[in-house]
Amino acid sequence: MTVNKLVLDAFTEDDYKLIAIHSSIEAYKLAFFLNKLLDIKLAREECDVDFNHKHGIAYYPLFSYFSKSLGCNYYLVANKYKIKREEIVLHDQLFLEEEKITTHLLPEYKNVDYLLKVEDSTEMLSVKKLLLDINKIQQVVTAYEVDISTLKSNENLIFN
Repeated sequence: MTVNKLVLDAFTEDDYKLIAIHSSIEAYKLAFFLNKLLDIKLAREECDVDFNHKHGIAYYPLFSYFSKSLGCNYYLVANKYKIKREEIVLHDQLFLEEEKITTHLLPEYKNVDYLLKVEDSTEMLSVKKLLLDINKIQQVVTAYEVDISTLKSNENLIFN
């Protein structure tokens, strides 16, 4: 009997662009500024992107928009989430101590606050213009394109 083996690497698509955004504002505010500046309509998804980590479940806020004119999907997702853990302090067992552990959607980019994923199969979107526009937002420290061929955890960016 022969055994058929499927390799998942054959199914990964590289027809998207990924932009890393460094900003300390809340996700909904960043979505508002991106909507205003890029003339898109990012809206909060009903379900966040959730992952089980060893310290608990992390919920990364997700915003999405489909542009009919360009034929591309925009996804804005937070890269950081603080999991709250309560532990009993060993020297004084009367009080609970709350500890926050920061988890990352893309662990190899720990300093990045938000990720903008643009699925563009038509190649009509100019990433350089997009980066120039995003960097015009006063609350954004910097934004740059991520080389997706170097990502180790690109399966975390599957939102469908």
